[in-house]
Amino acid sequence: LTHVDVPPPRKDETEVLLRAESEISRKDEGNGRYEVFQQLAPRTNHFSVFVVWKDEQAFASHEATPHTRQFRETLGPMLGAPYDERLYRLLT
Repeated sequence: LTHVDVPPPRKDETEVLLRAESEISRKDEGNGRYEVFQQLAPRTNHFSVFVVWKDEQAFASHEATPHTRQFRETLGPMLGAPYDERLYRLLT
């Protein structure tokens, strides 16, 4: 689960960037789900990215892809808060 917060003027370009990354990442080996959620008004410049990977190796492989590295390089200067990525495991 990743939280992406940008200043309001960067909202539209961030939305485009997140949509593009989600479309490409869904095709990565081991991806089970890749969804981007946008907070409702008035905080539409806040996004949450919910991703499910087959295992940690699939996640690590995704992180090393050129498209993911380019995504982070492009997104970094746009962020209004630290990139908050957290890994979880399912409790049964």
